[in-house]
Amino acid sequence: MIIMSFNNSINIETISQLKGQFIQNPILSIIFAINIFSLAGIPPFIGFFAKLYILFDVIDTYYYFMAYIAILSSIISGVIYLRLIKIIHFDDFINNNLYIGGPYTIKLNESISSIISIITMILVTYILYPQPIFYFINQLYI
Repeated sequence: MIIMSFNNSINIETISQLKGQFIQNPILSIIFAINIFSLAGIPPFIGFFAKLYILFDVIDTYYYFMAYIAILSSIISGVIYLRLIKIIHFDDFINNNLYIGGPYTIKLNESISSIISIITMILVTYILYPQPIFYFINQLYI
């Protein structure tokens, strides 16, 4: 099963194969950026608050070394995630020697597309209207 493929059904194997995808598929690239910003913990995305609350709990239990490791790993992963955003949105695919045959697009199958859509809708809902998600999380702790 090919999850992401080019027109000639080549699997994506390297990050450099994602160059210039903002030009080819801007909606998928923006959705990818929203999800990556949440994973990196950039405010106001839900990933930032998840990391923040975990760090508060770790510090409240006096595990300062674990908080230090969590912050350090978050910074390292943030740099890697932002590099992905740079490659997808700002690098040009013309200089990529693998694709001399012409432009390419990423195709997603329906199940992966629906999962990505649901996750992105949750993230955008949290940014625009976070009270229902807070209520749901509070109900889980009761």
